[in-house]
Amino acid sequence: MRLARLLSPSTVAVVGGGWAHNVIEQLQKMGFDGQIAWIHPKPQSMGGVIWRPDLAALSFAPDAVFVAVNRTQCVELVEQARALGCGGVVCFASGFAEAQAELGDASSLQSALIAASGKMPLLGPNCYGLVNYLDRVALWPDQHGGLPVERGVAIITQSSNIAINLSMTHSALPIAYLLTAGNQAVVDQTEMIEAALYDTRVTAVGVHIEGIQSAEVWQQVANTANTLGKRIVVLKVGQSVQAQAAALSHTAAMSGAGHAAQAFFQRLGCVWVSHLDVFLNTLKLCHFETRALPNTLMSLSCSGGEAGLVADLAERYHIATPPLSDLQCQQLGGVLGEKVHLANPLDYHTYIWGDLQGMRQMFSAALQSEVGICMLVLDFPRQDRCDDQSWAIALEAFASADNHGGAIKAVVATLPENMPEHWAMRCLEMGLLPFGSIELCLQCLGAVAQWQPPAEGALLALRSGELELLDQPMQALTDLQVNTPKRLYFDSRTNIQLGELPFPCVLKAEGLAHKTEQGGVVLNIQSQQDLQAAIDAMPEAAGYSLEAQITDVVAEILVGIEQNPPFGWVLSIGEGGIYAELARDVQHLMLPCHRCDIKTALQGLRKWPVLQGYRNQTGANIEALIDTIYQLTQCIETQPRWQSLECNPVLACRDQAVVVDALITRSSG
Repeated sequence: MRLARLLSPSTVAVVGGGWAHNVIEQLQKMGFDGQIAWIHPKPQSMGGVIWRPDLAALSFAPDAVFVAVNRTQCVELVEQARALGCGGVVCFASGFAEAQAELGDASSLQSALIAASGKMPLLGPNCYGLVNYLDRVALWPDQHGGLPVERGVAIITQSSNIAINLSMTHSALPIAYLLTAGNQAVVDQTEMIEAALYDTRVTAVGVHIEGIQSAEVWQQVANTANTLGKRIVVLKVGQSVQAQAAALSHTAAMSGAGHAAQAFFQRLGCVWVSHLDVFLNTLKLCHFETRALPNTLMSLSCSGGEAGLVADLAERYHIATPPLSDLQCQQLGGVLGEKVHLANPLDYHTYIWGDLQGMRQMFSAALQSEVGICMLVLDFPRQDRCDDQSWAIALEAFASADNHGGAIKAVVATLPENMPEHWAMRCLEMGLLPFGSIELCLQCLGAVAQWQPPAEGALLALRSGELELLDQPMQALTDLQVNTPKRLYFDSRTNIQLGELPFPCVLKAEGLAHKTEQGGVVLNIQSQQDLQAAIDAMPEAAGYSLEAQITDVVAEILVGIEQNPPFGWVLSIGEGGIYAELARDVQHLMLPCHRCDIKTALQGLRKWPVLQGYRNQTGANIEALIDTIYQLTQCIETQPRWQSLECNPVLACRDQAVVVDALITRSSG
């Protein structure tokens, strides 16, 4: 593979002054046993390092070159490295495309750097490089907190400072590679991911993303990960909802880059997380266990307070805590006695604390549950003031307990500082998964339990062109066999008449984006007098429609479809009506999708109990609603000029689903 020499070099050249000295120092600290050359115009000396005035003076082509010089010198040095046949370059300097607003030549200089690199891989510019903890390589100009490992996870970031921070934690996460991408001028994150995935010593890959370059390439890499049985954990920054104060649609205000990114990466079979601590610990979970996990938990603690914390947090994060079986109750009761209330979460009290055999029997009984994680809540005492030996007995009992249910054995503190790094590392050595808090454990379990294999097929291609609003969008949907109310169109208010439509009916002003806010919708017109009053109140508009009003409504649903480059087409399904943005009850899918995906999205809404029939009320026709939403996605796929579609609301009724208002944009011309 193209990155093999650069990531696992046996010969290294470091170019520059002070920063170059730091890189050599880090290589030596890591125990790098290959050859190191320091390239500098003046003679330099460090133990075991050869000095040369320039790259051309070397008698060999280094596998890796770290360029730590001024940005204006980088292009020439990269050209020299390529001509020499080097395996790859790390370009440390900043002041390239990321600084175009400040430096007028920044983008052109980056283009020259790309040309100079040719087919030779280059990391950066504007990056710290890489640390390979597997092969003891640190092409890195600063401190880092990792240690050599035999196997572990790869962490790939665009931000070098984020990479440093992630390496400094006390989480006991075994890191195999720490790779920074910087500007991704030549080598982007997907190429790094692929290289890490094919290393058999890498168990999972975590990617901290600021932006992506190609949705298609990401899809290929995600498929590779799935084929190899490895998870990609994604943390995407820059997810705040786009400023949409002047947006035409509710959909635009409710979706945005963050939701599109989440839908995109989850469709690809990646594990999606939203916080750095969850990112690190989810990676640890994926390193520890590669199989799919159920969203279920068994909790063990020697305090009712801790059991209560677990119960509350499990409910918050929608983690199920299955009840104990009769066999478990029988076995636990035999060990713990009559005074202990048997439940999940279990407060096992302290009657058997320090009793290795008794605790092992108790843990074995609890571990018969077929759950995702069996969690032992265990806060370790301060080592400088307290005796922690009985905690070692608890760990030994838990580690050696029979695990008939196959759950992951996790050891969890209630507070992060009560899980010291040395105890966390000891847990890993014993086959136990350590977490710094109950909440963190549940968040990681929830993230992994949501994982699904990559969806088959290509994403719906993006479209371009100048936009215009489609006149009479409801008629366009009717023509495409979408279920809409009977309606009449009028070009002026003076022409509006009921005709064959029945009361009650609805009068609308056409061509307005937010009709309700502008007084362009009047509901519940029950008589000719009501109709005339509605006509008199209507604002000036391009036209008007009179519709039969739907009366057996269970819920109003918003269905929006829009493009969100570079990810693709996003289907948003949420609570509809005039309070759509306020409710923020919405799920997102990438197109194309299937009916089963739409049903899963509906089940994820807070509105789902209402759709089913809340408190003995009649529910909506769910299949009709799913069919209508799916039909709207097909409209987008079959109408090549359409660029967005919003239906708000789609009325979910007892026996049907009806689109009663729509906004469609299309390419002009």
